[in-house]
Amino acid sequence: MVVWGVFGIEAPVNEEEQDQAEKLTRRERRAQGKGGDGSNEVRDRNERLRREAALQRRKKRADERADALGEGLATGERVDDALVRSADAAGKFVRSQFVWIQWVIVLGLAGGVFYMVNSYRTSVAREKHGHVVGDVLATVLGKVTSEETVPARDPRLVDTRPEFANADERSLKSLEAWRGLKGDQSSELKATARLGAANALYDLRKYDEAIPAYQALLNDKSVQILPLIKLRALEGIGFCLEAQGKLTEALTAFTQLTSLDDKADKQLGRFHMARVHHLLKQDDEAKKLLTELNDQLSKDAPAEGPEDYLGAAVRDLLRTVDPAFAIKERQELAKKQSEEQAKRLAEMIEEMKKRNGNFSLPGEPNLPLPAPMDLEQGDAPEPPPASAPASAAPAAAAPAPVGSAPSAPAGTSPKPAATTPATGATSTQKPVSSAPKPATPPSPPSAQSAPAPVPAPAAPAPAPAPVQGTP
Repeated sequence: MVVWGVFGIEAPVNEEEQDQAEKLTRRERRAQGKGGDGSNEVRDRNERLRREAALQRRKKRADERADALGEGLATGERVDDALVRSADAAGKFVRSQFVWIQWVIVLGLAGGVFYMVNSYRTSVAREKHGHVVGDVLATVLGKVTSEETVPARDPRLVDTRPEFANADERSLKSLEAWRGLKGDQSSELKATARLGAANALYDLRKYDEAIPAYQALLNDKSVQILPLIKLRALEGIGFCLEAQGKLTEALTAFTQLTSLDDKADKQLGRFHMARVHHLLKQDDEAKKLLTELNDQLSKDAPAEGPEDYLGAAVRDLLRTVDPAFAIKERQELAKKQSEEQAKRLAEMIEEMKKRNGNFSLPGEPNLPLPAPMDLEQGDAPEPPPASAPASAAPAAAAPAPVGSAPSAPAGTSPKPAATTPATGATSTQKPVSSAPKPATPPSPPSAQSAPAPVPAPAAPAPAPAPVQGTP
């Protein structure tokens, strides 16, 4: 059996129903023509026309609706339909629930006002506590008087910190100031005051009182959520035990720092462990810890090493524990500096290439070789002076000592230079027409047969020594 009307499917129209509809239409027409009082009779012409127009519009909408069910809506039409339906649903909800919505708005405004008032009062209280802590810190960081007068860097600035006769007096006043913090302070401020009092006891070398103060601070549950206070308390216990000479117990206290959550706190604890190992003459353990710490802290550090306190302290202690580290450090520093210089030089070269275009360095393929030196284009040596009288040569060489001439071989006596005014040179040398050259010392008999090379320049020949007894 087929159920019509499901999924938008209409039942087919048979011939009987169609004939009945036509008969009703003819009946209506006859009634209208006769002017009878039928239920569907419309006597007024304008009303009849309006009714026909409404029927046509309804039929047209029905046809469009049937076509839309068969073909489906387009994407833009679906979006428009969804927006219209959502807006209509939202409007209905607001109109139906307007009483509750206005109460929500009023409560939201009241909550905002309360939050602003509370924030203002909290900030005022913090400022008040800040002034109190500032006065205490002025005492903690007070000046210790000295016999020497320290000139001020700027005469217009005045140091308002209090002065104390010695460090112990300053620590005693700091202890009183920290213990004097009372009132409705926050838990963090109270923990800070207790920590400051314990630090003052440590500065006064009252280690037996400082250790219980630090321990009581660690046992407080409110301190467990303050990692910085917990760190300083554990560190203070280790320092007190180290000052008392209990190095093994101090090592145990510093080991507890490695159980903290922060990575920097763990590194600080390992550094203190290395210090105590060095004091216990356990340099192998200290070297191992310091080497691992240095590798971690120097990973992204400059060539000179890490600049923070912990990194610099680790490297200083590692130089003491391992002297070979100092040599290796200098080598690595020189290597890193050379690499940085090479990198900067390469960047400068690239910048010069971008500016100058065809720029090249020695060893690059585009570098033109320098032209050879041409002596004929002005690089020739200066010409010798003009010819002078022959008597000028012996006169210029007269001041030279006699003993400066090279000695002749044994069994032979050197021949003095010829005193002929024309040449002033030995018989083995070729005469020069342009300018006389200084005479060379006599050579051995075996070498006189070969022509002597012309020296450049040659030492002048010694003048003949005067014979004694002659004018």
